[in-house]
Amino acid sequence: MSSRLYHLEAVRGLAAIVVLLHHGFLGFAPTVTGFLNSPGMRDATSFVGSPLFFLVNGQGAVVLFFVLSGFVLPMRYFEAGDARIIVVASLKRLPRLYLPVACSILLTWLLFQVGAFAFTPAAAISGSSWLANSAFADATHLRVDLREAIAATWTVFSVGNSTFNNVLWTMRPELLGSFLVFGMAPLLRASRGSLEATGLVALALVFTATCADVLVPFALGCALSYLARAVPRSLPWPAATVMIVLGLACLSYVEPIGAYSFLGNLPQSQLLVFGINAFGAGLLLLAVHHNRGLSRGLGSRLGYWLGLYSFPIYLVHFLVIATLGSAAFVYAHATGCNPFWTASAAFAVTVVGSVVLATPLAAIDTLWLRLLGRVFSGSSERKVVAQDRQAPAE
Repeated sequence: MSSRLYHLEAVRGLAAIVVLLHHGFLGFAPTVTGFLNSPGMRDATSFVGSPLFFLVNGQGAVVLFFVLSGFVLPMRYFEAGDARIIVVASLKRLPRLYLPVACSILLTWLLFQVGAFAFTPAAAISGSSWLANSAFADATHLRVDLREAIAATWTVFSVGNSTFNNVLWTMRPELLGSFLVFGMAPLLRASRGSLEATGLVALALVFTATCADVLVPFALGCALSYLARAVPRSLPWPAATVMIVLGLACLSYVEPIGAYSFLGNLPQSQLLVFGINAFGAGLLLLAVHHNRGLSRGLGSRLGYWLGLYSFPIYLVHFLVIATLGSAAFVYAHATGCNPFWTASAAFAVTVVGSVVLATPLAAIDTLWLRLLGRVFSGSSERKVVAQDRQAPAE
C-alpha cells in the first residue's frame, strides 16, 4: 500500500486496538462491556447499548476490517484500469495472508509445548465464559503436535479452522471476500452508466446476504471504492463530522437495547448487525478518505506505525491474553488486589506483551510483502511495494 493510503492504514490499526480491548474486557472484566449476553455477564452498568460502544466493540471492528479490505484492494485498479493489477493482486492474496497467519499458529503450538497458557484459572476468577470456553479450553481434545499445527496453517483458510487461535476465524472470510472483490471490481468498471453499476452492486449485496452474510461488508467496501474515485477529496468538516458520528454510532450496534431499542421491531439476525456495522464503517471510511484534514492527520507517521502493527497485533494479542495477561491476572488476584487493579494489571501486561510480540512479526510481514512484490510484479510495482513500509516524513 502506498503512502497516500496511510490514513486508511491508521483506521485499520485503530480497529485492531479496539479488538484487543474487546477481548481484554471479555476475558478479565466481562460485565464492563456486557457483550456476553449470559447470566451474570451483564448488569445496569454494562456498556452494551451505548453509542460509545464502538470503543470496545470488537465485532464492529472486524466488520470495519472487512469493509476496509473491500475499499482498499480494488482502489489501484479502479484508478488505472489495468486488468493486470487484479490478476497480480489475486495471485498474491493467499501468500500475503498465509505467512503471518502460519507464524501465529506455529507460535501457539510452541506456547503449548512450554505450558505457557494460564487462561483456565484466570477465567475461574473473572467468571468469563468466553475465556473459559475459548479455542484453548478444549486443549485436551486437540492434538497439539507440529503436524497438526502445520495442517492448521492451511485449514484455517480452506475450512475456517481456528482451533489454534480463535481470532483466526476471520481469515477464511478475508480470503473469500478478497476474491469476491477481485471479481466484482472489473464488472463495476466495465459498467455503462450509474444505473448498471447500481444494479451490479445491488445484485452483489443480495447474493452475499443470501449465501454468506459475512461477505456483505466486502461487497459494500468495493462499491464505495468504485464510488470514491468519482468524488473529489474535499469533503467539508461539517459533513465529515456528521458522517463520523453516525458511522461510529452504527459501529456500536450489537442488539436492540439501550440507545438502540428503537430497532427492536426489526427481525433480528446476524445479517442485520453486519449490515448496520458495515454501513457505519462505510461512512467512517468515506469521511476519513475524502476530508483533507483527516487524511493528512492520519496519513503521517501515526498512520504508518498503526498500519505496520495492525495485522501482527491482531494475530498475537489473544495469545498474550491467554498467557502473560492471564498469568498477571491470576497473580494480581492472589496478592489481594481489588478487581479494578487486577484487571488493570492484566490489561497493561497484555498491551505491552502484544506490542513486543508483534514487533518481530511486523518485521517478517514487511519483508514478506517486499518479497511478494518482487515475485509477482514488474520493476515499477516493486518500487511501490518497497516503499510501502517506509515511514512518511513529518
